Amino acid sequence: MVGLLWNKNVVGGKATIGRKILNGIGSDIPLLLEESRAALNKCERGDMGDSYDDAVALARAWNIGSVSEAKWTIAIKMTDGYSDLLKG
Repeated sequence: MVGLLWNKNVVGGKATIGRKILNGIGSDIPLLLEESRAALNKCERGDMGDSYDDAVALARAWNIGSVSEAKWTIAIKMTDGYSDLLKG
């Protein structure tokens, strides 16, 4: 989402955030995410770092019919700020 905000790819967005954290200015990351959401940017399905097994487990837990749909649901929830869903 941040990469899209800055017209960068995922790697460029992550690198920029990493530099902010290393330079002690990571506290503005929540604001950047809020700006990106306001610009209607979305997490991509493959950006979450979840595994196939994660998606299978969540599909079962959320009563979703397919793993693909579960992965899209994860992306939507991550976009909305629910990053704790994949913590184990």
